[in-house]
Amino acid sequence: MTVMCLLVRGHTRTRNAKVFSNIAYQKRKSDKPEPSPKVTNIQRDSAVNIETKNVDTKPVVNKTFVPFYEMLLRRRDEARRSILMEIEGLQDAGRVKQFCTKIGPVKHCFFYRRPGKNFVLVEFQTAVSKMKTMENSYDSKDPQSIPVFSPFLYFQSDPQSGRSQALTDLTEDIQCKEQAALKELKDLQCSSKNRLRMEMDHLYKKSKISDLSIRLRYFTCHQLDLALEGLFRDVKALPFGSTVSGFGRNSGDLDIYLHFKKNLCQVIKDDTSKLFFHSKSWVRDKSMQLKLISDLISLLLPGCTNVVSILGARVPIIKYHQIMTNVECDIQNSSAAGVDTSHILYTMNKWDLRVAPLVYSLRLWAAQNNITCVKKPSPYITNFSLMLMVIFFLQTEQILPSLHSFSRLPTTLTSSSFDPDAELFFPDLRRVEKGLLSGGNEEKIDSLLVKFFMFYSTFSFEKNKISVYHGKVMPKSSRLILEIENPTNPSLNVAKNVRPEYLQVFQIAAREAAKVLGEREFQSKSLLDVIPLTRHDMNGSVQERGNRNRNANNN
Repeated sequence: MTVMCLLVRGHTRTRNAKVFSNIAYQKRKSDKPEPSPKVTNIQRDSAVNIETKNVDTKPVVNKTFVPFYEMLLRRRDEARRSILMEIEGLQDAGRVKQFCTKIGPVKHCFFYRRPGKNFVLVEFQTAVSKMKTMENSYDSKDPQSIPVFSPFLYFQSDPQSGRSQALTDLTEDIQCKEQAALKELKDLQCSSKNRLRMEMDHLYKKSKISDLSIRLRYFTCHQLDLALEGLFRDVKALPFGSTVSGFGRNSGDLDIYLHFKKNLCQVIKDDTSKLFFHSKSWVRDKSMQLKLISDLISLLLPGCTNVVSILGARVPIIKYHQIMTNVECDIQNSSAAGVDTSHILYTMNKWDLRVAPLVYSLRLWAAQNNITCVKKPSPYITNFSLMLMVIFFLQTEQILPSLHSFSRLPTTLTSSSFDPDAELFFPDLRRVEKGLLSGGNEEKIDSLLVKFFMFYSTFSFEKNKISVYHGKVMPKSSRLILEIENPTNPSLNVAKNVRPEYLQVFQIAAREAAKVLGEREFQSKSLLDVIPLTRHDMNGSVQERGNRNRNANNN
């Protein structure tokens, strides 16, 4: 316990602590249903104003919009009411549901398979039922194991229990489908006049992250919450990145930010209280904090394997694989900027329905043409940089607003930035009048795809930079070959590692795609005209790929 106390550090952010103040994971002895989190509990500072009704009858940007932090609360609450059971086979899936129903009302059951293993994710109506299930579970029979109180359980099969209603096998829902969706385009039945648009829509629907994948990722975060909350009442393992931004895929990694709150900075409800918790001196070295957490994950948490601490990096992280939820995890505790960046991407995604299909098509185009690379650090353009390039292009088309323009909507804000070092505010799209910050561009996604290729095939990267914050072409402030402003800190360049030859490949590929699709009759073209079915050889030289594309252009 003394060792674990060292994990807390005085640098932890307190400005937005109220966001998750209504989530407290405590064992409930009462059988009363636990109330759902109230939206009012996530109000922060004076900038917060969440109302479900519009102030007038004018058209708004998105009347079904769910604010970012409310979405996080809902998903975290789902995980808080869930357990994951390993079973012997499909025949036991229905028995699990029957068994759990006897404990308390069950809201959802999801059956999926892993190599050699079968699992059922059960979501109860209340956290009380979930806690009763855990309290009625036995410790492992392995005498060498340390007993762990965990929502990761094993269901002992009982053939005498008779038949039960089978559950649908949802294994395909957590598998990567991008390559399969790409191959399906050849046989896709659609109108020749709108083929390109329908293919983009098909690719998006098939490639986007599934509800089950999202649930398993939040459940993985919940495992960390339970492991640390005994000492740290307000610890929160917050997912960020593609999992929460709306641009996720089933195959993507899970990025986690560990947020702690200093007890001394809590809001004291009773002004007459003279009581404070004793604590150890905080460890100043973030790497030491992660090392201690890494040992905890490696030694005690079920399903966590291949735990690696990368403590010498600019942003120290813990990497591990959760085999039961089939998620690759990256944990960091250095900066909350990733949460704010995800908030930005989430807001842009919800601002216009055309954003996500365009991002998914371009991301696959870049991957199959060997323009992007998922490995970090890398001299290639990253998927994050590519998404910012897409958003910037849509800003120049008057489809998306600039981040700077959000400050002009003080009466419609839902929240400010999570990281106090960032000066960002986020609007409630249910209250923003449509067309207030962006133009009336109603172009279809196929037309925008062609325009994207044309825009960047002639973009002057030598003179200009990409600024999502300003939403317009700005002169470069550095000599780096590619300058893309970090949306949470415009002084940083997220593309500083990109080498000239890799940017050249991007522009050549964009120019070739614009030429293939053409300005006229592009609606009848196919994505397969610009996205190859097999990815180019990663070991081939960039110069050779560039020469091949240049020769194609000359011909």
